[in-house]
Amino acid sequence: MIRIPLADDHTTFTELLAGALNREPDLCTVAVAPQTERRHPDATCRPSRT
Repeated sequence: MIRIPLADDHTTFTELLAGALNREPDLCTVAVAPQTERRHPDATCRPSRT
């Protein structure tokens, strides 16, 4: 299982992304900001800035 924390300033986006990730059998959302620094994630998701 891959544990993923989410950090974003848009609550709706974070909730929708967490729901989509949690539907996958090998993915699990473990935290939503501001709690991410207390967990030990395998991967992180964040928006890219170009």
